[in-house]
Amino acid sequence: MLWHAPFQDALSAAQTRRHRVLLINLGGVSQVELEKTLWPRAEVRAEVLASSAALLPERLGQESLGLSLSGQERDFPTRLPALAGTLPGGAILALHLLDPKPTPFLRWLTERLTPWAYVLRAGEDGAQLTPPERLGPALTETEPLARDVLATRLSRALTGRPRRPAVLIGARGRGKSSLLGEVAAKLTVGDELVVTGPHPNATKQLRKTAKAGGRNLTHQPPDWLLSQPTPPKQLLIDEAAGLPLPTLLALLEQVPRVVVASTTEGYEGTGQALRHKFLTSLRARWPEATVWTLTTPLRFGHGDPLEAALDDAYGASPTAPESWRPTSGVTRLKADAPAEALATLYQGLREGHYRARPEDLARLFNDPALERWCLGGEGKVQGAMLLKPEGGLPRRLAEAVRRGDRRPGGHHGASIICAQLGRTEGLTLRSLRVARLAVAANARRQGAGLGLLAAARESALAQGQDFLSVSFGATAELLRFWRAGGFRLLRLGHQPRPGSGSPAVLLIAPLSPAAGQMVHGLGPRVRAETRHRLGPGGPPLSPALRLALLGALPKTSELPPWIEEDTARWLSGEVVLEEVSAAVLQRLEDTARTGGAAHATPALEALSERLLLGRPWDGLAQRLQLHGRRETEEALRRALGIALGTLQERSQGSGPDDPKRA
Repeated sequence: MLWHAPFQDALSAAQTRRHRVLLINLGGVSQVELEKTLWPRAEVRAEVLASSAALLPERLGQESLGLSLSGQERDFPTRLPALAGTLPGGAILALHLLDPKPTPFLRWLTERLTPWAYVLRAGEDGAQLTPPERLGPALTETEPLARDVLATRLSRALTGRPRRPAVLIGARGRGKSSLLGEVAAKLTVGDELVVTGPHPNATKQLRKTAKAGGRNLTHQPPDWLLSQPTPPKQLLIDEAAGLPLPTLLALLEQVPRVVVASTTEGYEGTGQALRHKFLTSLRARWPEATVWTLTTPLRFGHGDPLEAALDDAYGASPTAPESWRPTSGVTRLKADAPAEALATLYQGLREGHYRARPEDLARLFNDPALERWCLGGEGKVQGAMLLKPEGGLPRRLAEAVRRGDRRPGGHHGASIICAQLGRTEGLTLRSLRVARLAVAANARRQGAGLGLLAAARESALAQGQDFLSVSFGATAELLRFWRAGGFRLLRLGHQPRPGSGSPAVLLIAPLSPAAGQMVHGLGPRVRAETRHRLGPGGPPLSPALRLALLGALPKTSELPPWIEEDTARWLSGEVVLEEVSAAVLQRLEDTARTGGAAHATPALEALSERLLLGRPWDGLAQRLQLHGRRETEEALRRALGIALGTLQERSQGSGPDDPKRA
């Protein structure tokens, strides 16, 4: 092995600088042989292989002695950046990328990573080692605060005045978990400190550091903490991005003193929801909250070439904007679009969509059926959209799916209609699913999203597609957006999704008479099932989302006169709400559907919870900062009266949420 001696010299130099080493195997050495050479001790090699094969939630936040990954693994696009973040300085990442039939993504990724790596290739005299062409970046970042000073600031959030949470963020390898462990170790032993996170392994490094400082801590599951009658007084939350957002918010609401740590820029996608949904509203809910960012790496040294290589492939690439700039307006990328265009489009998705993942980047390269749309402006990606063809399957196969005998891949929305709603047309009709839609923060609320949806509709109609579909973790804002784009609610999930903490919803926009008939036929079922899930037996929903879902229910036939008569009696104060609740609920639904509920929203949300969940009057009064039932019910009357007045004004034309105006 002529290559081994010079590689060992390079490894020794890298360990001195605390740099991680990227070794790409393109032939000349088998994977098994290379693993034995790099990690000759059996126990070390076994730990490396276990780390390489571990489930991602169990490894994030920990350190690995080394990694050996194959590009032929199905989830390689995600595992590579996620597990690489667990490597400390001096460790080796061995990538086995020799593939006789590489995918376009693997071919591009190999080209992208090779300049930063030691590369093994087959030669006449055995494997030949080529050194890296590029070096890691020079030191340009400086930590805004010394770690000991920052530790003191974080300690104050756990010992000072309540309701002043501190949030610690940074890229992987910055030592967030270790810093929290140091803070825990220095607190007074008598303090009631609790540690939680998405998985016990996610808090392992924190607890290990705290133990080294003389403090033993145990991991407490977040759901268990929320179920306890008395919350802890102090709480450390590590790897917070792995928690559903409602769970994270509930912990902050219940525990008076909290410090949160999380990665917000994880290449593997973790942290996107925290960055998009949590940090943007943190100070609105907790005005005295503080956010600290760690920039200096702790797990490895400055100028680490592996971090530079992964950032070049998965992060903000400095070369793509120079070699490819989108044209202004909405355009569809051609099948032979350059790799730089796909990489730049992925950056637009990653910056604008909380669920963008590395597999989206791989899909952009590998899926020839995927429609890739770009909204350009000022030479930059202002929006991105991915459309996936679905359906068009034989009726016999659709029947098998409806019975539960088959589940064809790549037909997510269409399969739900068939298997969950019992309509085989979902799979026999042809459709386009909006797999991703993202708009840059500076281009939102200017019609950019609806412009992309208009392009999707035109593309589907030109191809003779029957409908568009979309599925997402429900929020009131997203539901209003998709309804404004002509989409109709077909299904509300019965349990929260792990990532968003909200139930999933499926909406479709019918384009053909056949799809319109399918939606019409499903109306009564959708209405009945959704109304039930808005009640006590359904999934947990925010008040705003519950009201938005009420307004998204399919319309009933013409309402009988008693609906308006009974509602008028309640509005005038002749009867109490319980005597005419069915009529009032119907009129509340009407206002929510047309946008009249935009007025006095907190009161209308309270009204919906009283009617659908039976919330006690004293709880509603406390939320609205009112006194007693009489004052609270009068406030609800006024709110609905205002909304109905707005509804009557809009009845002369289409409301803002009317699909006809999208």
